[in-house]
Amino acid sequence: MPRQTLEERVLTGLKERMMAPEAAEAALRAYAEENNRLNRERRAGMERDRAELTKVDRAIKEIVDIMEGGGILRALMDRLRDLEAKQDMLREQIEAARHPLPDIHPYVAQVYRRKIERKRPAEAVQPW
Repeated sequence: MPRQTLEERVLTGLKERMMAPEAAEAALRAYAEENNRLNRERRAGMERDRAELTKVDRAIKEIVDIMEGGGILRALMDRLRDLEAKQDMLREQIEAARHPLPDIHPYVAQVYRRKIERKRPAEAVQPW
């Protein structure tokens, strides 16, 4: 099969089947909305975790201050261990939330469709 014929078939498939405007726009819009929703949740969760970490840090400091003043009790040691474990967990969650996927532009489907529509057969294998 000649290269030009193959390229034309690929481009036609992209335009007519893979890039049926309604299907592609619906799929990309749903993906962008879900991705952006997850990013908003991550950011909100990170803010909650930071506020909670501040409280935990303060509680640890208070326990350490009591212990330094000679008030070492087993209950304080147990509470300190619990707080330190929570502190570690919150720090890990905050670090994980710092690297979300980038938000996706709501019109990405239209941009992709225009790029496919402008492709000439020689460019059909490079959709971006």
